[in-house]
Amino acid sequence: MRIYDYVGVHIPALERMYHKRLRGYPELGYSVKLSEQDDVASQIYDGQNYLVPLIADLRDAAKDVLLVCPFLNKSRLNAILPVLEKKITLGASVTVCTQAPESDRPEQRDATGELIARLKESGIDVKTQKDLLYRYAVIDQSVVWYRNIEYLSYSMKDANALRFESPNTAGELLDLWKKEDEQLHLEMSV
Repeated sequence: MRIYDYVGVHIPALERMYHKRLRGYPELGYSVKLSEQDDVASQIYDGQNYLVPLIADLRDAAKDVLLVCPFLNKSRLNAILPVLEKKITLGASVTVCTQAPESDRPEQRDATGELIARLKESGIDVKTQKDLLYRYAVIDQSVVWYRNIEYLSYSMKDANALRFESPNTAGELLDLWKKEDEQLHLEMSV
């Protein structure tokens, strides 16, 4: 059986509906292919089994890594930061977009600020945004991790992400991020 599903990443309501459908695909035994020409199905990971394959993708990165994740957690950062630091020493560009500390709960603001400072000290380009909603990773402008897993924090067990290779989708997500980054610069200059 073949089912065609579409995601509208630029329209939040359509994106949320897609996330709900994606959660049920593994339970139904479905695999995801981005196009009929794909020989390999994309992988769906949950909040418990994503870390090892994500770290493998980060280790394989050659040029650039973009992680868009609202929340930061010290222990998760301890697991991923050495891989990102090594990528930087090998000449890759690493950018993390995360929620601004002032958007966090008052009791979390200092800890979030310290984690952001730690990322910056490691040579990572850190962008902060108030009330960040998106969660995705783009590696070498081709490998995409997309959905609601918190890549640099703890994820809920029922969180999931679709991992696939698509320069077109990676380009769309990079364009989306650039537009949000430009909007942030405009807001800061006003």
